[in-house]
Amino acid sequence: MKNYIILIFTTICLFVISMDFLFYTNIVIDLLIVIVYLLLIARSTLRLDMDIIKIEEEFILREKKSALFSPLIFLFFLSTSISFGIIPIIINILVIGLLYGYVFVSLKRNKIIVNDNIIKVEYLNGKSSSMKWRDITQVDFDWVYNLIILRDKNNIQLKLDISLKGFLVLITMIKERLLKSDYENAFKKLTNYYKCFLINSNNI
Repeated sequence: MKNYIILIFTTICLFVISMDFLFYTNIVIDLLIVIVYLLLIARSTLRLDMDIIKIEEEFILREKKSALFSPLIFLFFLSTSISFGIIPIIINILVIGLLYGYVFVSLKRNKIIVNDNIIKVEYLNGKSSSMKWRDITQVDFDWVYNLIILRDKNNIQLKLDISLKGFLVLITMIKERLLKSDYENAFKKLTNYYKCFLINSNNI
């Protein structure tokens, strides 16, 4: 909850600054605000600070509520859009609306269900896929799409979104159930990726 309060306060402050309510800001300042906000959202979305829990039957990983703040990145371009007329303003608002549609679908559909025997992923398109722990032979990391990719001997893939709430539980289970050689390279890449966002990755 504290994290969301900070995000709300920061969003309001940066919006006030970007809209020139206090003082005039040029396009360079607006772009800097976007970069700073993007970093804050990324840190909030990717952070791994949660207690490791004991899984009794299954554990469900869902989209973090901080995803609701992501479309607001385009809010800071609103003051620039105003100077170009009504059409850029409408486009800006439409982009924010479409992104919120995507986020709400993500919050409802995007999830990972894991237990001692199997990992099941439900994707945004409504489809699902699963893989047994004993069938996993390789773990990869895709930094472009924020995915841990599990592969079996037939090269069938299971894609796991690292931004989902509780992903640290899944990292721990991978380390407990797979050979170190299967995941070591992927987790090194993941650690370096977190360092780019100044995130503590000691738990990986």
